[in-house]
Amino acid sequence: MATGRNNHACSPVATTVPAVAGFLLKKNETAATRDPFEVIEKFLQETPSRRSPATGTLPGEDLSRESVTEDPDLISEELAEIYAKQGFYSKAREIYTRLSLLYPEKSVYFAEILTGLGDSESD
Repeated sequence: MATGRNNHACSPVATTVPAVAGFLLKKNETAATRDPFEVIEKFLQETPSRRSPATGTLPGEDLSRESVTEDPDLISEELAEIYAKQGFYSKAREIYTRLSLLYPEKSVYFAEILTGLGDSESD
């Protein structure tokens, strides 16, 4: 006695696969027979155009000077350490002095660092 399980012709997979395969073949056939220039032209017509940047000269403003100027209000212990490692001992001393005034609880710590910088050469 046969059951419906062995009947492959009626299964949903057996009916779906040929339909999908037919769709894929039709899609691939149209892509293969299409002129490549036609595809490019269609893309250019359907895609919104992009504006090219202005070719004229922009109003010139020299921002490089602003980037190298030092802000006297911008100080930190790390900046002082960097100056000391780079050999800018007077800048490091100035920052440590200002930090000791800003943070009196750490003034002893900064004073020890300043005495160590005092032994170093002046820039």
